[in-house]
Amino acid sequence: MTKASAKGLPIIRIGADPEVFVRDTKRRHFVSAHPYCKGTKSSPEPWKGGAVQVDGVALEFNIPAAKNAKDFSTSIKENLYYLQGILSGWDENLRLVTTPTAIFDQKYFDSLPNEVKVLGCEPDYNAYTHDVNPKPETSLPMRTGSGHVHVGWIEFKDFIQEPKSEDHMRLCEGLVRQLDVALFIPSLLFDNDTQRRTLYGTPGAFRPKPYGLEYRVLSNRWLRNETLSSWIFNSTLKATRDYFRGNYYVDKINHDEFNNILANLSSRKISRMARHFIANHPSFCSIPRGYSDNNNNSRSSSRKAA
Repeated sequence: MTKASAKGLPIIRIGADPEVFVRDTKRRHFVSAHPYCKGTKSSPEPWKGGAVQVDGVALEFNIPAAKNAKDFSTSIKENLYYLQGILSGWDENLRLVTTPTAIFDQKYFDSLPNEVKVLGCEPDYNAYTHDVNPKPETSLPMRTGSGHVHVGWIEFKDFIQEPKSEDHMRLCEGLVRQLDVALFIPSLLFDNDTQRRTLYGTPGAFRPKPYGLEYRVLSNRWLRNETLSSWIFNSTLKATRDYFRGNYYVDKINHDEFNNILANLSSRKISRMARHFIANHPSFCSIPRGYSDNNNNSRSSSRKAA
């Protein structure tokens, strides 16, 4: 059984496995991360703050599941520092870049090993269609960086043996739709990248996990600022607790307005549409103070990963 807190809710733990890119500041273009890290998808390299690995041409890190926003944000910051330290040890011109889309020099990209250019691994699922999302494909020298959020509410001893069981999948789908309202819609105010969503990050995207689920919609844009990473934790925690309380956001939203946003994600008006939606649903849809579509390049005062 899922362990409950004093208020009868399961104990929620939140983690993340974001992807970031490497830029050579001397040559002024993106480079593949595969020469610089020993960790792989099948065998991540552990360190005291989590684990790091190469994911295609990107670097990925896995943080420990956190119970509070401070631990969550600290883990994000420490892993970014750790990865930058690895890169600087190889070449002082190498810098981490937290951008949702990286466009590589075509000649350089063509020279890379085929295995680092492969798109997609395990399939993910769509909470609206109840089906597998199509495998991403592109002929462009472009790769995308995600900011996946992991939500756990099941204790280790009770991990689900069959995460794709119908009951667990239906529970996950409901919570993912809740997170689309609480996380994805507000993210449109600080993430105006539309290229990534041509490959990844379709609203409703998730993977079921033995401990809960992996929410696969967001890009890595929220890594740029500790205020945003704290907001990610707090909004995820609130949405998940509300869901287990039976407070379902999809029952309270204007569905025409919501569907119109999903149908117009490439529109120049999308941030205005998202802001209007948030204003209409302030009890469960929020954005960090001071953030809007006008400050996509905000930098944390304590971190310079661009």
